[in-house]
Amino acid sequence: MNKKFKTISAVLLAAAMCASFAGCDNRSRLEKELDKAASELNKEFNNNGGGNTGNKNTSVSKPEPKPLDPFDGVEVKFKGIAPNVKAEINGGNSNVKYTLSKEKNLKNGDKVTVTAELRGSKDEYTLTATSKDFPVSEMPSYIMKLSDLSDEEIQTLSKKITDMLPDEAVRFGSEGSKVNKVDFLGNINLTKDNGNYRLYFVYKENVTFAKTSETKDYIFAAYYGHIYKEKDGTLTFADGKPGYNSSGDMSLTINGFYVGGAYASIDSLNSELSKFGAERESNVKE
Repeated sequence: MNKKFKTISAVLLAAAMCASFAGCDNRSRLEKELDKAASELNKEFNNNGGGNTGNKNTSVSKPEPKPLDPFDGVEVKFKGIAPNVKAEINGGNSNVKYTLSKEKNLKNGDKVTVTAELRGSKDEYTLTATSKDFPVSEMPSYIMKLSDLSDEEIQTLSKKITDMLPDEAVRFGSEGSKVNKVDFLGNINLTKDNGNYRLYFVYKENVTFAKTSETKDYIFAAYYGHIYKEKDGTLTFADGKPGYNSSGDMSLTINGFYVGGAYASIDSLNSELSKFGAERESNVKE
């Protein structure tokens, strides 16, 4: 027992003994002193945690927060074709709130930062990290500029088109004709809505008409729609084959099948392509 507690106890004992003898004067005053001492003893008792008078500070200390790795089991999944890739979080801890720095319009080489923060009280856990970067890589990518294709890839794609242009059985308009020569002039790449719209292959064809024996040059263009490159380098495009514009200065028919229009000049072709409202890159030389 501490010193004050012992003193009060002694006062109470003396007062009680005095009050019990008839010879003690002023019994009423002693009873008041006794009540006062008892009150102080009770207060001291409560301040010391109900009798633990050896140490007044008896509050129970809070346990230390447990370390929590918020990124244990967390993955960021990427979906789509660059630069339209989307990111989403898989996994995680229910005690943690996760935030992505960017969720869409991603491309290879970008990085997404995931930020973590505790939900609710911070007394139970402490985070071992608050952010982590996840790189975007090996996603299929739209052909957004001509430099995305190698010379070899251009040649391979061009051959698919020229193989469909035989020397015989070609009609320009209503008249039979013969294609004498086909020269590759270059490419026009159209991008739209943050993706590839059409990659055009432009040719100049020298044509001799059967009835008149007249020889003329025409511009012919075929395209690959929504072309993109897989992560393994494979080129993929809409419908798996080239397409052709449906209009032009002269209709083109191959083996009796109408495939599109031919143009009198590059300017005429460019005027047609401007109707698509797409961004354009060209390396065509007439």
